[in-house]
Amino acid sequence: EDSQDPGTTPSNITPRYNLTASAGEGGSVSPTTGSFNAGTQVSVTATPTSGYSFSGWSNGTTANPLTVTLNSNTSITANFEVLINSYTLTVVSTDGGSATGAGEYNEGTEVTLTATASEGYRFTGWSDGSTEESITITLSEDTALTANFELIVIYNLILESVTGGSVTGAGEYNEGTEVTITAIPD
Repeated sequence: EDSQDPGTTPSNITPRYNLTASAGEGGSVSPTTGSFNAGTQVSVTATPTSGYSFSGWSNGTTANPLTVTLNSNTSITANFEVLINSYTLTVVSTDGGSATGAGEYNEGTEVTLTATASEGYRFTGWSDGSTEESITITLSEDTALTANFELIVIYNLILESVTGGSVTGAGEYNEGTEVTITAIPD
């Protein structure tokens, strides 16, 4: 014969609590749900998908896996963030000038590179085929570029005239320069 009131819970029954674990965009959790005896410690693991990293739980902790002691119904969410890749931009120059823009940059960053020729030299182009002294590139991988320079060859054009006239156009000219020479009779 039962002497207890039908609404009384026997003292030897341990309460059970529910655990609900969920994942934000960029990952998953395990386990996702379960019902456990009070005081049970449950390990919950957050796993990021490719391109994401685990950033923490909704309760503020960053432990992974997280051990949860169930003393009440508990819900927790794993948060993830997009990984931003970082790339190295190597910029070198040949003799006769310098180039700026080298460094470590986040993926998608637009970087302006500038080539500056030293006196007596000229810029001939970048190793990627660009011929502008200042170019902008967007990084999506480690990148190495070379600024190419060449010596400016200068020729001295000496003109002489004989009796009866003069000649114009003498001077110093860069290699490849077209020069107009004019003979002026007296």
